[in-house]
Amino acid sequence: MRSLALIVVGALVLGAAANAAPLSGAGMKSGSDVVLVQDRKDKKESIATKMTNKVKRAWKRVAGYKFTVNCPAFPPITTRSCNETGRDRDAARGKCIAQNPTCWVADAK
Repeated sequence: MRSLALIVVGALVLGAAANAAPLSGAGMKSGSDVVLVQDRKDKKESIATKMTNKVKRAWKRVAGYKFTVNCPAFPPITTRSCNETGRDRDAARGKCIAQNPTCWVADAK
């Protein structure tokens, strides 16, 4: 009698394990969303990206608006600056607030 019970339980466990296998299409994302390390851009493109970012930062320093950002931290309040461009001061302030959502943004003096 015990052996019959063990066989039934073993069959149920194997059946459950077979049904638990992942399905290859129903509700799952395709494998193309994964980016492998080998597929990243080469160093020439990353150098061009770095230069573009440097030019953008320099332009923001020259033509942008400057704000002071105060963020609460443990225990002191950290202060840093935010340089942004926009069609006016309010649009630039909105960009700084979006980058620092838990901080206070004020005009720099």
